[in-house]
This record gives sequence, C-alpha cells and structure tokens, in this order.
Amino acid sequence: MGDPHNNAGTLPLRLLPRSEEDNMGTWIRNLSLKYKFWAVNAVAFVTSTLLVLYAL
Repeated sequence: MGDPHNNAGTLPLRLLPRSEEDNMGTWIRNLSLKYKFWAVNAVAFVTSTLLVLYAL
C-alpha cells in the first residue's frame, strides 16, 4: 500500500510551532477559572459592542 510516513497532499494539523503551542496551552491551563470567566466575558462584551456600533 502507501508509506504511512508520507504526508503528501495532507494539511498540517498544527497552526503554531510546537513550542508556541505548548507555551500557550500551559499559560491557559495555569490561569484560574475566575480569570478565564472574565476573559470570556470581555471578549463577548467587545464583540457585542462592535456589532451594535456597526448596526448604528
């Protein structure tokens, strides 16, 4: 059949290099749940505000 190590024609699975991906993952894992909550709320607020301003 085909060579299992031949990746011709396939897209790379990772968008970031391995080291950057690991650093971001550990950074997100080390944040407490309180800060994740505020971060998600901030992104939702900014997105909603931009949509409202665009609609005016």
